[in-house]
Amino acid sequence: MACKDIPEADALPIIALAKSAPLAKWSEGPKGEGSLSLHLGVVCNPPRRGLQIEIYVHRISKVIRRTVDFGLWDTINGEHQRVYQLTVADKDSPTHTEKGVTWFGSHEHLGNRAIKLNGIDDLNFEDALKLFLSKVNLTIEDGQIPDPLAFDLT
Repeated sequence: MACKDIPEADALPIIALAKSAPLAKWSEGPKGEGSLSLHLGVVCNPPRRGLQIEIYVHRISKVIRRTVDFGLWDTINGEHQRVYQLTVADKDSPTHTEKGVTWFGSHEHLGNRAIKLNGIDDLNFEDALKLFLSKVNLTIEDGQIPDPLAFDLT
């Protein structure tokens, strides 16, 4: 996904803010094909407007692949700007091409700096979510985000 990144130096203090978000429900992603998305408004301490969390599960039926993007975005200036993103993906699958670089496997974007992450490609949703929440200093209120990949008959 092409997007605008804030500079890493600007991202670090935003990531450090204590944040909370109310629990929300999963919805079908804009691309369909089994994709799911979750959007959360963020409350900061000290107060700051414009931050939101987006979690996007890419599930493509043609290729057996699962990629999950956990993102912290800044919309204070009316633009959708990436502050932090954690992508958890199989190491052999191309997740996306961004700025001329094809990414394979898990990585993170800290503002405008992209970093390859080793050893997390096989994380389940719950562990990847815990990692993301700790990276962005976020607490989910009113429960836990349900694993959208878990099989549930209820």
